[in-house]
Amino acid sequence: RIVEPGVFDYQSKDYLVRMRAWGVTFPNRGQPGFEEAIAFTEEQLLDRNLTIELRAEFDRQNLKVVDIFTGPEKVNFSRIAFLHMITKPGAKSFVS
Repeated sequence: RIVEPGVFDYQSKDYLVRMRAWGVTFPNRGQPGFEEAIAFTEEQLLDRNLTIELRAEFDRQNLKVVDIFTGPEKVNFSRIAFLHMITKPGAKSFVS
């Protein structure tokens, strides 16, 4: 389930864990670009084979911060979002 751009719930066998993509910032609800960012996140993450690498156990919002790689090619979600300019205007990517 996509909660907001770059934030999603991951259901493991025993737990539901909320995770946030590392290295990018997306527009908030009501800001220009929000709808595009949520659609991009859904397109990239729902019903896809994901590889998740933990970056931080929890952030200030109690979310696990993760690098997300999609598909067999292991494409970095944050990098693709930044390259497609889906991120918040003026945001800097920490993903190389």
